[in-house]
Amino acid sequence: MRRYPVSVFMAMLSLTNILILAGPVTMQWLNHKVFIGFVVTGSRFLCAFHVYIDLVGSSINSWLILMIAVERYLSVTKPFLIRTSFNRQQAWIIVFSVFLVAIIAPLGLAIVASKVEDCLLFFSKTYQIIGSIQIFFIYVLPSILILTLSIITVHKLRNRIRTSGSRRIHISVMLIAVSFSFITFTMPYQICWYWLFSTAIGSVKLNLK
Repeated sequence: MRRYPVSVFMAMLSLTNILILAGPVTMQWLNHKVFIGFVVTGSRFLCAFHVYIDLVGSSINSWLILMIAVERYLSVTKPFLIRTSFNRQQAWIIVFSVFLVAIIAPLGLAIVASKVEDCLLFFSKTYQIIGSIQIFFIYVLPSILILTLSIITVHKLRNRIRTSGSRRIHISVMLIAVSFSFITFTMPYQICWYWLFSTAIGSVKLNLK
């Protein structure tokens, strides 16, 4: 699988998941440890940094999975085009572009978070608007595209799986499973986010602890 461009996406996806675990998850874990002697998310800077790292990691994660779905779709529907026109160097360029956009895009929400006195999910109008836009581009839009491309790819692969056992087909099945797993595990968060913001009246605070 290493010789395929999709391996670049998979490697960076693994690295991003490590970033997500090492960043927000670790900070939340430390925040619950009384013996540490301080609250990690207590300051405005660390609160904003927490939000920023979470959004960056989630953005990279979702858009890399979308790139995997696109690559598999093209591999199945236009295999000759993929073999002749797409290589690992181009995959690295795409990865760099995804990382660059993901690093720049969440700055607005991080700035808003840095102005909140306590590390709370604060339902201001600004936070609602920026947060909803971020969630749409981080989860909703990629999920729609991933689901659409995966369904088409599965439909195209159905007959091939019955008649062929090639390694490429097995790789496609594995990567499609990754795509469906992403949709399955992020859908509850998307629904919860929009439900909370649609039912919030005035200014509501949710403690992140």
